[in-house]
Amino acid sequence: MARDLESHRGHVAVREGRLLGFVMWAPVDEVVAELTWMGVVADPHHCGIGTALLMELVAELRNAVHRSLLVSTVADSVDFAPYVYTRRFYRSRGFADDHIDPLYWGSGDDRYDRLVLRLDLSKAGASAP
Repeated sequence: MARDLESHRGHVAVREGRLLGFVMWAPVDEVVAELTWMGVVADPHHCGIGTALLMELVAELRNAVHRSLLVSTVADSVDFAPYVYTRRFYRSRGFADDHIDPLYWGSGDDRYDRLVLRLDLSKAGASAP
């Protein structure tokens, strides 16, 4: 993540001087961007901070003429509760499953699948998530 801070763009959510969340992205090519990092502090979860950050990112990418936004996370095949909420967050905001990369992360016997989701930014009349 520290290395990505040097080249990726992003947004932060701050309230009363307290950092509540962040989102970072990088271009894949001229029309596709990738959401590379996103986080919200635990205690204000479910207050709209993640959605607001995502909306800012979507607005920025549309203004820059990007047509889609990719994000990757742990696939449904992995039984790890926090990622159930991560997948639900993205899917409920318009991301659709794009593809799965089997055994993408980890090493040895501890390998697991990556799910790549895509948000289509080019749909006429599409609104921010």
